[in-house]
Amino acid sequence: MISKAYAQRFGLLACSVTINAANENLPAGNVATTASSPAGSAENIFVMDLHGSGSKVAGWLVVGNGRYFRNVANSSSAAGIAFIGDGNTMHNGNGSENAGAGIYVQGNGNLVDSSDVFGNGGNGVTVAGDSNKILKVDAG
Repeated sequence: MISKAYAQRFGLLACSVTINAANENLPAGNVATTASSPAGSAENIFVMDLHGSGSKVAGWLVVGNGRYFRNVANSSSAAGIAFIGDGNTMHNGNGSENAGAGIYVQGNGNLVDSSDVFGNGGNGVTVAGDSNKILKVDAG
């Protein structure tokens, strides 16, 4: 759970580490609305190479605006990764082998770029909102 208001830019970097939900009724990884870093940061919460799995909610549940996820793979959950908010980015990640959507986006001005979604029980990518961009996504 990332939920703090940080005084400096915040990044959570791993090296292809998968976190499994401690409780399957909670997301494996979670960025709360309260999480932030200083105004003016290009992205206010940055997560890289930390994958989520084993949740009846989502591999990652990302709530809030201006979050940036890179190379994050999510599997074996209800949804691979769910973005709820505006101006969020998923770059070069994936959501595969989930019960529902591989990538779920709800909000405005979000970007999903260079990502993969394969073998999900629902849509590869589900989008609700305005001015969202889905670029170079491989689905099947």
